[in-house]
Amino acid sequence: MRRVLIYLFVISYIFLSACGSGADTGLVTDTNETVSETTVSEPLETQQISYRDPDMDYLFFDSCDSLEENEWNLSGVSDQVIIADSKSVYGDFQVEPGTFGLYADRETGTYASMSKNLEIGDGPWTFEIRMDVKDLLHPASNKEWRGLVFDIFAQSKRFYIAVNADGYIYGQQGNANTQKPLRVEGLSGYNTWRFIYNGASKVYVLLDGRLIGQFDGTWSTAEAPDGIHIRNVPLNIESGKNHVIIDHIGFSLGDIPDWIESDPHIVFINAMPRADSTDLLLTAKVSDIQSEWISDGKTQINLFLMSGNDIISETSVKLTSKNAYIHMNAKNQTGVLKLSAFLVRDNSIIYEYNRKINVSESVEIVPKGGQITSVPGVTHLFDQMERIDNYEGAGWKLVHYRYNGNDEVYYALDSKPSTEGLEIPVEVVGWFGVVMGYLNGTQQIGVDFGEGFIEVEVEKTIFLPKDEVGEGTIKEVFLGAANFSGQKIKLRAVNPKKARVAYIKFIGLTDEQIKVWQAPSDGVKRAIFNNDGYSDFGSGYYPDTQSLLQRAVDIYKDKEVGILEFCLGTTFALNHNSEIAGKPFENISQHAKDNLMRDGDKTGVNQIMNFSKSNIIPVQEVALRADEYGIKTFASLRMNAFYDPATYPWLNGNIYDQYADYRIKNAGGGYTKNISYASQTIRDLITDILIEAASFDGVDGVNLDFNRYPDCVGYEDELVEPFMEEYGFDPRKELDETQKESWVTYKAGVYNDFMKNLREKLPDKKISVRIPETGWKAYGFDLKTWIDNKYIDILTPSTIGYENFFDIKPFVELVKDSDVLLYGGINHYLAGHDLTKQEEDLIKKGVKVDLGHSYVTPEQYLERAWVLYNEGCDGIHVFNNWRGTDIIGLIGDKQYVEKWYGFTYPAQTKSENILMEKVN
Repeated sequence: MRRVLIYLFVISYIFLSACGSGADTGLVTDTNETVSETTVSEPLETQQISYRDPDMDYLFFDSCDSLEENEWNLSGVSDQVIIADSKSVYGDFQVEPGTFGLYADRETGTYASMSKNLEIGDGPWTFEIRMDVKDLLHPASNKEWRGLVFDIFAQSKRFYIAVNADGYIYGQQGNANTQKPLRVEGLSGYNTWRFIYNGASKVYVLLDGRLIGQFDGTWSTAEAPDGIHIRNVPLNIESGKNHVIIDHIGFSLGDIPDWIESDPHIVFINAMPRADSTDLLLTAKVSDIQSEWISDGKTQINLFLMSGNDIISETSVKLTSKNAYIHMNAKNQTGVLKLSAFLVRDNSIIYEYNRKINVSESVEIVPKGGQITSVPGVTHLFDQMERIDNYEGAGWKLVHYRYNGNDEVYYALDSKPSTEGLEIPVEVVGWFGVVMGYLNGTQQIGVDFGEGFIEVEVEKTIFLPKDEVGEGTIKEVFLGAANFSGQKIKLRAVNPKKARVAYIKFIGLTDEQIKVWQAPSDGVKRAIFNNDGYSDFGSGYYPDTQSLLQRAVDIYKDKEVGILEFCLGTTFALNHNSEIAGKPFENISQHAKDNLMRDGDKTGVNQIMNFSKSNIIPVQEVALRADEYGIKTFASLRMNAFYDPATYPWLNGNIYDQYADYRIKNAGGGYTKNISYASQTIRDLITDILIEAASFDGVDGVNLDFNRYPDCVGYEDELVEPFMEEYGFDPRKELDETQKESWVTYKAGVYNDFMKNLREKLPDKKISVRIPETGWKAYGFDLKTWIDNKYIDILTPSTIGYENFFDIKPFVELVKDSDVLLYGGINHYLAGHDLTKQEEDLIKKGVKVDLGHSYVTPEQYLERAWVLYNEGCDGIHVFNNWRGTDIIGLIGDKQYVEKWYGFTYPAQTKSENILMEKVN
């Protein structure tokens, strides 16, 4: 096996799988971002020569002679964040005539833009830019927003594309990051980039005429004029700088390549039920493909079977029709594997398709009346449903189906309202796991392994008669495991629920699988849920104390939840009467109420103020009720959650203006909106807020949420001046790696002093911290010191933004041989953003607004939990899903997760496209 990269050369390419660890899941638990990757060979040109494509009907074309003459509007430009033409003077930075230049080598807390209004409309368009990317920054966080940004507004849609270090390209879709990043390697000299929108949902990225990949999704709604914005965004810098020279910029409407307009793609790849590790039988179908792409022999599907990051097997098939029949050899690899397929034309990837396949070691067909004995790893398949005795007399009807792309006919039994039970005509001996294949519309099934019927919910679905025939799907459900002694299993419909049985699999279990199946729960509550202490007030869920307790605490009763974190609000805008921060929202302005607040904000503020007027402390009420259920409560504080005072002033609290002089300074001397911990005054203030919260009845500890937000120090005088005196250089200048390390270590001293003092003030309370899974050292979080000195009891690495299923192993090593518990963080959001006031106003005008929300599914939670437990975590921390949609009582039970992963999960990977016809 080998670790590989996708290289798109003129004559060849191979597939990349992103480096990471843990179980492979494609979209789910890859521990690093999964990317498509292209290596550029020699640049087409190495001189600064503008090139205007004669085949392009440009709406505008800029040869980069003059920003002013070509009517670019500049904003945010400074000596530190530069956008320049040859006439501009910014220190030593100069560009040649006929070019624009972008440059920033340090973080100033600001970004710069060059913008042009254009009438784009809602149809297809092409944005073209020819540039020499000399360097791009590597962001510590918010990668999808940082670096070189192309921000395009068209007919109330926003297309936000960011390029940063190592050639990563992020299709941000406004605020909704639903796409895996693309990647280009080996950029050198000038390259022509084209971003082509097909007028529907997809944006294709081409480099020197070669397709890199595509972004697809519902793009965010934005109330802004049509136009393009090229942005220099040097924020959250971990290393590197932005240095880009632009040779020309063009924009055209309509007139996109025919193949982009038709949108050829792989519809499905089916795995046949008899496929095993030596012969994996697959069928594939492509759609919306031009006929000449099939007839000229230049189009093919390339397939790669992956285990983790290793290629197990690969093959390719040239398309001679829209359907393909494929054999792959899994080379004796078994279990859930990833199949990646690429529709390729002239050695360019046109479309990528990924799915999971559960591969059995071997599959043996069982005839009617046969007897099977368990052999570990061997799957016995009974799929002759039409041969079951008296199925008609029991009220079942026969349906025949074919896998799309295959002509072989199979049979399934479909229940009627008065259906009776069936006996599968196979005698079973030994330990087996039993799986049922079923057709779409199946809701529930009763199964008897010899000790009476149990009812298994299959899908929460509504069966419609129109779905009985035609296009459909076949899936699998795990029914259970048992040590059989020659009996036959029985099935029955759970009337009036629908059951549509296609086949039964008997999977021989290993000793280890039997041990997992028989293991009881150890009763340890391993889940932490974090309630943000604001959103459900805003949703109107907590109008009174009883509602608060029922909806914020009672849902965890008798579940595997050990700790409930209840947030105090934002850093200074607390949701209780505080001796330090005052009463909630007592200084909110009428202007904010009338012009800035969303309806949810008004509801939330009113409900919190109602608690305040009655002097009710929400976290205390929560803690006392949680005590009744044996659940610990931590008061959670967002350590630097401050917002634009012009947009969300009420979220900054009553005392924010009082501490305005203590805000973070950027390298250019300007203030940001966040408060700096460089000052002892601020550290003492935050400590007092935490001590106060810890003193409330029932509160067992405090949670310090540094992910909201991790920039807690900047370049404040009280930090910079003593540093310069000790080290002899200015940290605000460009630094080498040794100097950066010195500056980071110095910043870490601020946090270490804060954590040491807090531990001394709270000797009898638990202290947990949530920190970014990446860039934490650059922020100044000296985790080793915190662990070694027992400043913390629980460490929770997590994403700042959307969940990316990161690698937990470095943190396992950090806490090794210590008393600190490690909880793997899972952020509920995969994509999306909070509703803005502007979007709310659009909705009230009847405009459809898509917030782009995408969430971690219950299956993804369980799979990620298995990875985290397997890597060495003590528990699971859930963020932004305090209601615990479909996962409360599951992910905190380690034994349940083990059983799910070993038995239920493999069956859930099955989903094949079929054609169904009624027989009788």
